Amino acid sequence: MLVILLTTYPSNIQPSVQKLEQPIIIDVPEELPRTTLVAEMSGLIGKVIPEWNHLPDKSKWASRMSVKFLEPNTLFYIQFVEPDKHYLRIQSRVDREADCSSSELCCHFGTTRDSADFMKTSTPDKCTFIMLLLVEVPQKLEPGDVESVQRLIPLHIRLLDINDNAPTWKSHSLYSINLQQLNETHNLDAHFMTNINLPKLDIAIAEHTVIGTRVALPLAVDPDAGPENTTASYGIETQTVPEAFILDWQPPSTTSLSMLKTGHGLVLVVNKDLSYDRRKEHHVLVSASDAGVPKRLTGYLLLNISVTDINDHPPAFAKHIDRVWIPEHVEIGTKIYQPAVHDADSSDHFKLTFDFLPSTLVDVRLLFQIDSKTGEVSVIGIVDYEVTHAHHLFIFVSDGKWTDEMQLHVMVINLNDNPPEIQLHSHLAVLRKDVGSYQNGQPSAQLTIAVPENGPPDQMLATLTVTDKDSAAKRRANTYEKTPGIFALDEKDLTDEALLLKRAKSIQPVCSLNTQQLKIEPLRMYHSKQVEDKFRFKITLVGESLDRERQKHLIVNVLCHDQDVQTEETMQDSHKSIASERLKHSRFFGIHTSTATLRIQVLDENDSPPVFVGPRTAKLAEDAPVSSVLLRLQATDADDPHTSAGTSGLRYRLLDDIKLLSAETNLPLNQNELQQSVSINETSLPPRPWFQLNPLSGELRPLVNFDRELIRGALLSIEIRDGADNYPIINKNTMNNDKSVVTRAKAPFVHATSNRINITILIEITDANDCSPKFSQQLYEFNVSEDTRPPSKVGKVTVIDCDVDSQNRELEYWLQANVQSMELSSESFGQQKSVVAQLNSWFSVSKSGDVFLRTPHFSTLSQSDLSSNLVSPLDRERNELIVMDIFARDSGTPSLTGSAQLLIRVLDVNDHAPEWEFPRPQRRIVNLSADTAIGNGVAQVPQKQLFRNEIIYRITDLDLNELNVDEVTLETGRFISLLHSESPCIAKIVNSFLRYSTWSALFQK
Repeated sequence: MLVILLTTYPSNIQPSVQKLEQPIIIDVPEELPRTTLVAEMSGLIGKVIPEWNHLPDKSKWASRMSVKFLEPNTLFYIQFVEPDKHYLRIQSRVDREADCSSSELCCHFGTTRDSADFMKTSTPDKCTFIMLLLVEVPQKLEPGDVESVQRLIPLHIRLLDINDNAPTWKSHSLYSINLQQLNETHNLDAHFMTNINLPKLDIAIAEHTVIGTRVALPLAVDPDAGPENTTASYGIETQTVPEAFILDWQPPSTTSLSMLKTGHGLVLVVNKDLSYDRRKEHHVLVSASDAGVPKRLTGYLLLNISVTDINDHPPAFAKHIDRVWIPEHVEIGTKIYQPAVHDADSSDHFKLTFDFLPSTLVDVRLLFQIDSKTGEVSVIGIVDYEVTHAHHLFIFVSDGKWTDEMQLHVMVINLNDNPPEIQLHSHLAVLRKDVGSYQNGQPSAQLTIAVPENGPPDQMLATLTVTDKDSAAKRRANTYEKTPGIFALDEKDLTDEALLLKRAKSIQPVCSLNTQQLKIEPLRMYHSKQVEDKFRFKITLVGESLDRERQKHLIVNVLCHDQDVQTEETMQDSHKSIASERLKHSRFFGIHTSTATLRIQVLDENDSPPVFVGPRTAKLAEDAPVSSVLLRLQATDADDPHTSAGTSGLRYRLLDDIKLLSAETNLPLNQNELQQSVSINETSLPPRPWFQLNPLSGELRPLVNFDRELIRGALLSIEIRDGADNYPIINKNTMNNDKSVVTRAKAPFVHATSNRINITILIEITDANDCSPKFSQQLYEFNVSEDTRPPSKVGKVTVIDCDVDSQNRELEYWLQANVQSMELSSESFGQQKSVVAQLNSWFSVSKSGDVFLRTPHFSTLSQSDLSSNLVSPLDRERNELIVMDIFARDSGTPSLTGSAQLLIRVLDVNDHAPEWEFPRPQRRIVNLSADTAIGNGVAQVPQKQLFRNEIIYRITDLDLNELNVDEVTLETGRFISLLHSESPCIAKIVNSFLRYSTWSALFQK
C-alpha cells in the first residue's frame, strides 16, 4: 500500500532561492524490495510550487528540472529516466524497527528499543524521514540558458509498519523444556516442536499464599507499531497444574497510578493453594500475541515458579514507591538507596533477604545491584542519560516466609557530557569527504566542494546538521513524561539539585565561521518540532561572489558549541547543598565545542582577458635564415592556468593586416606616425606568407628574406585569445605552404567562451653587409705636372655602397702600386721596379675619395731611395705614367671590398739641358786626323732625346771658315765632318725648350 499525502499551505508563500516550500508527505510501507517505485516526483513538486500551474508546457520545464537530495541518504534515490519524469525509488532495505531507532534519521516514534518496560506503551505516531529536496528550475526555456532558481522542498516519508516481529521477553537464560512434560492432559498446538528453547523467568512464591495474590510479570516487547502490530493479548498456553495460576492483563490505555501500586499491567494471579510439600516447582508457559494482519505473531515466556516455606509475620517496606535522582556517569560503587523495612518478628531481622523482582529488566540489573542482606542499592555499570533517562527497580524483601515489594525509580540527571556532532553536506560537487579526522581529540568532519566563481552573491554553498546526544536524550525524556498514562513524578517530591537539573533546557548549539566572506544561520523547517535534537544550518555567501583570481581556495573552519544545561545564575539561586556543590564542580559542566572543516575550491570561469607581456618589438636581420625563431610572444591570463581559460589555453593568431614600412621610415613610431606610415607595394616583395606564428608557443618565424634597402620594418597585428582550441580558426598566415589544416590542441577543461585582445608587433629589419663598395668607373685618369709639390689634390674617386647601416657604409681606401709605370729611360729593370714600388707612399686617398699627392714618411723609404735623391715621384723623365690599384673597403662584418685602377699622367716641364753622349764633358777637344773621312761622326746626343724630338740642333759658331760642317744628322744625332781643317771649331746645340747645352770642341788635325 502506497499513500501519498500532499499538505497545502497558504498561497501567499512565494518561491525564492533557498526558501523552504510546502512539504511533500509520502507514506511508504517498510520492507519493500529494492528499486521499488515510491512516487513520481515531477508531478508532486509541481503541486507544491504555486507558479507551476501557470506554465504553458509543463513537460518541457520538467525535462529541464533538476531534482536531488540536499543531504545524502542510503534508503532512497531519485531516478531520472524519462525526459520529464523523476522517480523516487527504494535504494536499500527499509526496516522500520531498525531505522527508526537511528538518531541520524529525523524520525519521531513513541518508544525506543531499550525502554519498553511496563510503564511505556507504544504510540501510534508514524516513523517519519524528513529530507530536503533541492530543485533547480530554469528561468527560461531558451537554448543555452544556464540560469536556474533553487527551491528547497521538504520531503516527509512516513514509514508504515508491517507485522514482522513477534512479542518477545528478555531473560538471563534460555531454558530447553519438553512441552509435553508441562501438562500431559493438555493438547498442545501442532505447530510446536517436541523441544523448544524459551526465555525462562524464575519466580519464588511462598506456600499457602492467599488465593488471589498478584505477582507482577514483565511485559513482552514488540518493536512493531501499535496498536495493531504490537502486543494485543496475553494468555497461559499450558502449566503443570491446571488452573493453578491465571493471568490478568489490562491494556495500556487503562494503566493508572492506582493500578501500579497493586501490580503491573501483566499480573500472574495465584488461583489455587500452593503446597510446598505436594509440589515444590510449577511451570507456566505464558504467550503474548499481537493483532497483526494477515497473520498474528506469538511469543512465549516460561515461568519457573519455586514454592517456598513461610513464617508468621511478613516484613513491610516503609515506602512502597520511592524515587532517587542520580547524575549520569556516577562513579561505579556509589550507594544510591537504602530501603527502610519493618518486621514485627525481631528474630527475622537477621533473616531478611533482598532481591530484585523478576519484572526488573535485565538491562537494569546490569547497572544496579542490591545487597541481599542490607537491601542497599549501588551502581555497578555506566549510567548514561543518553541511553535511558529513568530506571525502574522492583525490590522485594523476604524473611523466609513472608515477602513485601516496592518500586524504586532511579531518575538520571542529564549532564552536558557530549560535544555536538557536525555533519557537512552540499548540493554542489563534492570533491572529497573525510569524516575520519580528529581535531583536539574530537572527530572532525571535513568536506571539500567545488564552487564556480561569479555565482549568486548570496549563494548557498553547504548545509550542516548538528546533533547533541544530550539534547536528543532530553527531548525523549520530556516526550516520555508528557505522554498521557505514563508515570511521572511530582516536582514537589524532588530535591533541590534534582529539581535544578530537571528544569534545565537544551538550547540549540551556536555555530560560527572563521571568515567574513560566509555566514552561517539556522535553516528552519516546517512543523519539525519532532526533530528538535537535530539542528540544521546553512552556509551562504555574504553579498559577494567568489573570485578565483583573488582567492583560489577557501578553508572555512566551522565552530559549534553547545550551551551548558546548568547556568551559573541558576546554581547560585539553589540551595548550597552538598550534591549541588558536587554537580557544580563536575567535569561534565561547561561548554563543549566541535569543529568541522569546509574546503572550498573555486572553479574558474573564463572571465579574465589575456594580458600581453611582450615583446612588442623585434629585430630581423635581412640575411636571417628562413624559418628561424624571430621572437616568442608571451602573455598571461589570470584564470586557472590548468584550464583552457588560463595561460595554458592561450592561442596566438596572426591577422592578415600586415603593414610593411618603407626604408625611409623613421623609428620608433608614435600612434600618428603609425597611421600615416607608407606601406610598400607588394609587387616588389616576396610572395606571401611572410611570417608564420605558432598558435600554441607564440613563436614567430620569418618565411622570406626582406631587403633592408627597400623595407624599414613590418607592423604585425596579432590576436591573443584564451579558451584553447574550442573554436578552430584557420588562417593562411599560420599554415605551412603545403598544409591547410589547423590541429586542435586538447585542453583539460575547455570553456565555451573566450576573451580576445589585439596587439601590434613592430619587426625592425636590420641591415646586413650585403652590398660591396662600387666605384663609379673602373679606370680613373688624372693629370699632374711634374713640378707639383705635396700636398696637392690630384683628383677624386666616387664609390657607392647601397647598405643602409652607417657602419656598413663607412669606407676606407688604400692604394697599391702593383702595375709598373711606363719608363722613359733605359735604366735597368731592377732599379725602375724599386722606384715604382715606392710610388704608393707618395699618394693617399681621403675618406671622401679625394686623391692627394703627399709627403711620405721617410721611414718607409730605403737608403738607396734616399741616396738617389728621390724626393718626388713627379719626374716625367723617370715616370711618365703612374698606374696604381685603388681599393675601397666597408666596415661591415664581414667587410666587403671594391677596386678600380688609377692612371696618373705626369706632365713635363723644361727642367733638363741636353747632354752629350760623346765626347765626354771632361774631354772637350776632339782630335781629327788629317785623313778623317768625310762623314765620320764628331759628336752625338742621347738617342732617346732624338726619338722624342725634344732637341733642336744647330751650329752656332764656326771659328774656322775653312771648316765646313753640314747639318746634324737627326736620325743619328751625330755631327759629320765635311772637310778637313786644322783650325779649332766650336759647335753649340740648342733644344726646342730653350734649354741648351753648349759643346765646344777643337777640331784639329
